[in-house]
Amino acid sequence: MTSLQHKLFARLNLANRSEVKFEELNTILFAFAHTIPFENLDVIARNTNTITMENLQDKILTRSRGGLCYELNTLFYYFLKDCGYDVQLALGTVYKNDINAWALEDGHITIILNYDNVRYLIDVGIASLVPLVPVPFSGESVSSKNGTYRVRRKDTSKGNYVLEIKDTNGEWKVCHAFYNRIIDEAVVNDVQK
Repeated sequence: MTSLQHKLFARLNLANRSEVKFEELNTILFAFAHTIPFENLDVIARNTNTITMENLQDKILTRSRGGLCYELNTLFYYFLKDCGYDVQLALGTVYKNDINAWALEDGHITIILNYDNVRYLIDVGIASLVPLVPVPFSGESVSSKNGTYRVRRKDTSKGNYVLEIKDTNGEWKVCHAFYNRIIDEAVVNDVQK
């Protein structure tokens, strides 16, 4: 078990485990969303640090803070990587359904996980819209306490896939669009700016 795994399990009040099974991700995602806040205090205070695994561990796991998508999803990406999963970070743009407009272009970071020849979207950094479960790229809908979600291929000006949530009227609404392209820490740091 890596130091990051140990610290994250401690922060989430979950038992340490040497192996994280795919079936356990729902429990970990739920604990993450209920323990680590989505917050922008450093942005307001103009006190941001370079996004690195070490800086994220210090802020979120050692100092018990929260963060924005580019911090939360990047930390969870490193955790999944340490657990042996095939993951990549992806760039996207959030859609604001209340005003029918895209938010800050290329302002969202999310995670793509490949498991057993299936791609899944993992997102712990989209505020109250976090799916709490891996969402398959197949278009199949999955549900959690936060709602019913799906990922589908849809070419938009902001990405070639969309994460959608079913609203109370049974209609699908876009949460964010994203590109299925590998990005690195340099892109994540650009998003923070």
